[in-house]
Amino acid sequence: SSVPLIPAAQTVNAQSVGRLQSVYGTAAGNGAVIALLAVDVALVVVLIAAQVFLRRRTNRIFNVGALVATVLAGVLIGWTLFGVLGQGSQVRAARGREDTLRVLAVARATAFRAKSDESFALIARGNGATQYQDFDAAMTQIGTVASGKGLLNQATSDAGSDGAESAAIGNADRALQSYRSLHSQIQALDTGGQSSPAITKALAAGPGSANAAFDAFDTAVTGASNLASAAFTVDINQAGNRLGGLAIATSVGFLAVAILVLYGLGRRIREYR
Repeated sequence: SSVPLIPAAQTVNAQSVGRLQSVYGTAAGNGAVIALLAVDVALVVVLIAAQVFLRRRTNRIFNVGALVATVLAGVLIGWTLFGVLGQGSQVRAARGREDTLRVLAVARATAFRAKSDESFALIARGNGATQYQDFDAAMTQIGTVASGKGLLNQATSDAGSDGAESAAIGNADRALQSYRSLHSQIQALDTGGQSSPAITKALAAGPGSANAAFDAFDTAVTGASNLASAAFTVDINQAGNRLGGLAIATSVGFLAVAILVLYGLGRRIREYR
C-alpha cells in the first residue's frame, strides 16, 4: 500500500498503547496488597490463638484488649478486600478506555492511509486502480456504526454508557460517510477520463468539500480520543488513590492493634504481680 500523507498517524496507536500500558502496569500491581491481606489474616489467627492461650492460663474468658484487637484486625481484612475489589473495578474501567483509545487511533491512522491512497491515485491520472482498491480496503476496516462492523462500531461498543464518547464517535462516523460519498464522485471523474476535474474537486476546501468532511472526521475522532483519555486518567488515578488510602488505613490499624494487645497483656501481667 502507499505511504500515508501524515506518517505520524501511523505511530499514534503505538504511542497510546505504550503510555497506557505503562500506567496500567503501575496501578495494576497487587502483589503488595495480597501480601498485606495475608498479614491481616495471619494476625487474626495469632490473636485468636493468643486469647485461647490466655484463657487456659488465666481462666479468664475474655481479654478486652486482645478481643478488641482481634475485631479490629478483622475489620482490616474487610477494608483490604474492599480496597482490592474497588481498585480492580477502577483498573477494569481504565482498560475499557484504553481499548477505545487504541481502536480510535487505528481508525484515524487507517483513514489517513485511505486519504493518501486517494491522492496517489489522482497523481496516477486514471491509472490508480491499485490505490483505489487499497482505499476501499481501508474504509472496510474502519466500517460504520450502522453496519455493526469495523473499527468505529467497535469503538462505540467500547465506549459503552459514556454518552459524550458515543456522540463524538457518531459524529466521526457521519463525517466519514460524507467523505466517502464525495470520494466516490472524485473516483468516478478520475476513472472516467476526467482527472483534472477530479483533482480540482479533491483539492477543494470549504463547506461541502471532501477535505472539509475529512477534517470533520479527524476532529470528531480526536475529540472522542480526548474524552477517553480523560476518563482513563480519572479511573487509573482513582485506582492508585484506593491503594494509597489502604496503605494509610492499615498502617494506623496495625499500630492500634499493637497498642490494644500491649494493653490487654499489661492488665494480665499486673494481675499476677
